Amino acid sequence: MAHIHLPDGVLPITWVTFYWLVSIALLGIVAFYFRRTGRSIEVKTLSIAGAATALAFVIFQVEVPIFGGIHLNFTPMLGILVGPVIGSVSAIIINILSAAVGHGGWGPIGLNFLINLVEIVFAFSIFTLLFHRRKVSPFLAAVVATLIALTISNALMVGAITVSGIQGVQGAELQNLFLLALINEVAAVVESIVTGFLVDFLAKVKPELLGGSRIEEP
Repeated sequence: MAHIHLPDGVLPITWVTFYWLVSIALLGIVAFYFRRTGRSIEVKTLSIAGAATALAFVIFQVEVPIFGGIHLNFTPMLGILVGPVIGSVSAIIINILSAAVGHGGWGPIGLNFLINLVEIVFAFSIFTLLFHRRKVSPFLAAVVATLIALTISNALMVGAITVSGIQGVQGAELQNLFLLALINEVAAVVESIVTGFLVDFLAKVKPELLGGSRIEEP
């Protein structure tokens, strides 16, 4: 939803480097976690992650030709299904594959990964709180979790663009930036409702899929 479709050369090299370094550091923490703990991932979880990653990648490429083109992400759905640890790996794979097919440049991958990771972490955390602890219905829990996650990532995108100096902060350019944020928020509402129906369906037919990240002891 808040994916930045920028070609290479638009984002200043200093910010490209910064976002990439932060992304690599976070992925390094994930790798260190598995190496340090010696834990493995359930085969079922890997299957779910693979299918969810493929679905999210396909959805990324389907653009609705309104307001210059918008699309859904389903990265919050990814977070709900597999959790933030495995979801972070899926997010970087999705962004690399998207750049490979021309959906944005290679430079912005670092920033896009961070934006998607925010969506995954917040969706997983809020859904876990509402559904598993507060016993809120799966539909409502998924809608609220997805909408909050996408709203936060939308704000992050606007902030990153403003700070990086891509759009500028005056006149029509500022208006265009906030118009983009508004359009993204409308898309977030749509994605939240769709995610709610999908999660509600899974809760009825495959409730074990909503357990989040499943990591086994060695």
